Amino acid sequence: MKKIILSLLIGYAPWLHADSITRVMVGHASKTTISLSDSQRLEQLLNAPGLPGDIYWPAAIISSPARDESAQQAKEQLLSDLKALQVFWMRAHQGGLVQATQQLLRELDQLDVAGRIDIKLDPDLSRVEPANNPRLSGDYSLYLSRRPSSLYLLGLINSRRSMPHEPAKGLAEYWQGHSLLPGANPGEVYLIQPDGRVQLSPVAVWNEYHIEPMPGATLFAGFDPALLPAQFKNINLRIADMIANRIPE
Repeated sequence: MKKIILSLLIGYAPWLHADSITRVMVGHASKTTISLSDSQRLEQLLNAPGLPGDIYWPAAIISSPARDESAQQAKEQLLSDLKALQVFWMRAHQGGLVQATQQLLRELDQLDVAGRIDIKLDPDLSRVEPANNPRLSGDYSLYLSRRPSSLYLLGLINSRRSMPHEPAKGLAEYWQGHSLLPGANPGEVYLIQPDGRVQLSPVAVWNEYHIEPMPGATLFAGFDPALLPAQFKNINLRIADMIANRIPE
């Protein structure tokens, strides 16, 4: 699936009355430029004629440079803390946990993240709900993709990294048959929907309930909380939050 990156540059100099310039890049090939007047609303951006017609809006992310920098710093701190956890396992002679943490480190290091602004991106909704149609002022990036046909798997799981999405199929059904790595939580999985919602969901036979992942959702197998040292108790949620800010593929 191609990635669309739209960078919205809204620098305003009152004496120039210049339009802002929006650069659209589809994958690594075609580029388009869109001009927007300063302080136009989100509706004008989401309905700009230069955008592709097959956008999967649930996965869209809008961010700012400051938020992007913050997200990148959070990623770097998370990776540093995971390395510290790996050292903890190493000193405790827990070879399986050391290797599982190393796999997780490799996966997370490869993810590109953005500083998601918490607003629903929907061209139609922005027309009718003022709360979803703020004025744009400053610099922004809008990350878009086409509708995916897969779900993604991350974390302490020994499996392929994606699987086909099937309508009406429940989370527990997707989870059946997967082999977990040492230290994984066997009864719960983090469901990260493409719109950034994060939910810790039961998948064991005795506690599961029906919940349907959206196309492009990620299933994250985290650490068993009972195994984590006190200083790392929140690391699963931090990882899930980072995945929620991944740039759509």
